[in-house]
Amino acid sequence: MIKSEQFYQAVSSLCFKGIKDSYDPVKHLMNKQLRNRQWSVTLGTEELTSTAICLLGLYRSGMASMAGLDIPKVLAALNNASKTHNYPGGIGLVIWANAVVDGLALADLLLQAGYPNLEAKHFISRLTTMESSWLLSGLLHEYKRLPTDSTRKLISIMMAEVVARFNDTTALFHHAAANAGIKDRIRKHISNFADQIYSVQALSYAAIILQQEEPLTIARSCALRLIDLQGPLGQWWWHYDSVSGGIAQAFPVYSVHQHAMAPMALMALTAANGGDFADSISLSQQWLSNNELGLNLIDLKCNTIWRDISPKENYLKKSMGNILELLGFYRGGAERSGHDLLRANFETRPYEWAWCLFAGAMSSGAPPPSPFIV
Repeated sequence: MIKSEQFYQAVSSLCFKGIKDSYDPVKHLMNKQLRNRQWSVTLGTEELTSTAICLLGLYRSGMASMAGLDIPKVLAALNNASKTHNYPGGIGLVIWANAVVDGLALADLLLQAGYPNLEAKHFISRLTTMESSWLLSGLLHEYKRLPTDSTRKLISIMMAEVVARFNDTTALFHHAAANAGIKDRIRKHISNFADQIYSVQALSYAAIILQQEEPLTIARSCALRLIDLQGPLGQWWWHYDSVSGGIAQAFPVYSVHQHAMAPMALMALTAANGGDFADSISLSQQWLSNNELGLNLIDLKCNTIWRDISPKENYLKKSMGNILELLGFYRGGAERSGHDLLRANFETRPYEWAWCLFAGAMSSGAPPPSPFIV
């Protein structure tokens, strides 16, 4: 198996270039992406989440000074984007990015971003488990930057929220809270990989910062379940049934899950003394070139890692599949293989390059810059 650090050494330059090329020097946001092999604007809240994650990746990798960013202007643009998009789920990433660049005081940041009261129940219940985990990770990094009682209180609230979404029986997280909005409540038991892996990451951080056993135990249990369900080529599947404990929908399989999100969460768990997951990480990375299509998704000519391998489905067929999934008719992975049923998605979003840099910096073994936890 290829060593993790060798993998990241091979792709770090293209990830850095992708981030630089995605940056809009007028709006001070990473709001450009590759779509159908061509540069285009990002859609929806992507400029908000990708910009925050790009700051995390650049600072964790030590490449921020080479990117030529005006950090105060980027932070101001992030806060403005948070208000403009009215996306509560992104505030955790904004807090996290603000902490690692040593930006505004937390209270000032929340006021400017439009979310002064994070502990309100109606606010927390709106967040998916992925978003709740982002918020927990952000608050833990803020606490490492400046440990205050008020931040510690918010951490306790959010950790309890994330833990409450864990199913002890299946060792998987639900997608949303029991009192979530109707859309998320309907699919509460259909959680995606991001719900699982960002929770593993956040609880690993919590175990390190708070020196508590419960978050470590839960993070490890979920990680072991995901590894048990990992595909033969190293695939991390897309949807899970948090009640039955099985795979609800296998595809798409996303490259960023393979090269960044799973590795960085599992490495955080290792740093928290949760175990050694090197073999699962290596297998995960190898999927990029050893996958269902036999296609190397690391494209050196286009300087990117393409986004995913997904089913060949039109909008109607995809929508019907999603409805059937909610009804318990699941689509596995083994029966979907090869060019007849699958296709590559030639798209890359800025956050994908950034998380790859983040994971690569962790893999190097170099001490993290303050206030990164690992």
